[in-house]
Amino acid sequence: MYRAEVKRFEVESGAAAVEFAILLPILIIILGGIIDVGRLLYYDITASNAAREGVRMVALGMPADAPTRAMASVPDSIEGQFTFPSAGPCAAGAIATYAVSSEFTWILLDAFVPLASPNVYAEAAMACGG
Repeated sequence: MYRAEVKRFEVESGAAAVEFAILLPILIIILGGIIDVGRLLYYDITASNAAREGVRMVALGMPADAPTRAMASVPDSIEGQFTFPSAGPCAAGAIATYAVSSEFTWILLDAFVPLASPNVYAEAAMACGG
């Protein structure tokens, strides 16, 4: 009986390594997807904050400062990837809008699964005059 147990373990000795080799690429793709989707959400939140800061400047009557203020709310590491349009004046009582956009690039996930780069877009609105 002891001899049969030893033989069974000898036959299955490399099974774990083969299973790991099969599952490793799938696990790497899942991990890369989690990281890239987290980055996409970070870009979306950053775009929303920048649009809010830009529309605030327009609503307060300082449309020339809107791109500068919106740009200041974006971290330096990703600032060059966003578009900050200029804004026009806003009459009291009207609704001002300001939009910020960026093209997102997949880093980890694109190496395994070719995906189109989504555009991150955020628009904010605020009543003019305060």
